[in-house]
Amino acid sequence: MQQGDTLPPPPKYRLPPERSAFQSVWIWTAKILIFIGSLVFAITCVQLITGFPDAYGCICFAYIALILVLVGIVVENLFCYRERVFKKRVEDRSQVQWLLQEAESFICHIEKGNRSSGKMRNPNRLKKELERLKCLGPQCWTEYQILPLDCLLADFFPLADLKARALSGLAELREYAVGAAFSYDVNLYYEWEKRINSIIERIEDYEMPADDSGNANSPVESEVGELRANLRSLREHIADYQFNWARGSTIVSSIRVCGSVGVVVFLLLGLLPVLSNFSDMQSSTLGILDWGFLGAAGAMAGILLGLRNSDEVEVGNTEGEKELWRAVLGIPLGLLSGILAYAALKGGIIKSGAVVPELDDPSASDLALSIVWAVVSGLGLERIFERVRGAADL
Repeated sequence: MQQGDTLPPPPKYRLPPERSAFQSVWIWTAKILIFIGSLVFAITCVQLITGFPDAYGCICFAYIALILVLVGIVVENLFCYRERVFKKRVEDRSQVQWLLQEAESFICHIEKGNRSSGKMRNPNRLKKELERLKCLGPQCWTEYQILPLDCLLADFFPLADLKARALSGLAELREYAVGAAFSYDVNLYYEWEKRINSIIERIEDYEMPADDSGNANSPVESEVGELRANLRSLREHIADYQFNWARGSTIVSSIRVCGSVGVVVFLLLGLLPVLSNFSDMQSSTLGILDWGFLGAAGAMAGILLGLRNSDEVEVGNTEGEKELWRAVLGIPLGLLSGILAYAALKGGIIKSGAVVPELDDPSASDLALSIVWAVVSGLGLERIFERVRGAADL
């Protein structure tokens, strides 16, 4: 490499991002773990159903297989996160091509001396931006790659198109501000709406000349310049919001996938003693670890319920630390809650009754009640933890 040459960017910073050898190894390892775990669990279920003599060995293999599946799902989502965020960030090809055609038409009009395309400006920067985007290719057209062209076009729009473009940007921003699925600051949207509408009203108060390309001596030109500046700022704001939404929605989606698999896995882990002896539930019992697994399933279910109306942009802004830690802490908290509930019943702190299971000599109804108590204990402790943390944040 000669002096002055710059080093190529690492794979994760290229467009589109490339997998490093380390990432590829882990992703393929995760896929293998998921495949092996699923296969072993299916074989184990067949053996248990057909009455395989070594039932204890089958259950041990089933525990290992389920844990392998859960670990594989978590590892795959972790190492595929950057690629999935990038795919969400790529803009629709037809929309970007429309912007490119608009820019080419402005360049053509300006080079021909046609002032109807807006205020006369040097199109060289526009040409360079067009060349850059075409060299990148559609697979790399993310919101920040398109933003420079979007901002440059604000300097070329005629006044009528400029106002329409500003109102269109407000309408796009309003889609994020309205609706229960998003938690955008509505007051911030109203500030943008008030600012842009105020400028448009001041422009319309002036008597416009026949040529709407703008005149340096016209009092409306300063208002038009302000509108162009606000349009550029609005496009930057929307691009930043789209970027944070892409990151946050990917994190939330990964938590939902891993949490859903986790609920099923922990339920099966807790119910394996019952499933392995399903024909004679009277002799089936749930131990302290089984209660812990069921409590973890309940805690994960509570976390998934809390993600229904989560703020994807806030998750993206904070890199998902809040939601990730909530999901990570849910498993040990659920295990703890299930074990504590079992200990409270076994120690006599809570007496058995109509809705409280008997652990020493359980019947089929006691077994069903044990499942309910273990799962609900995980749900309840997660709710209590959330309330304590909310009070601490206040």
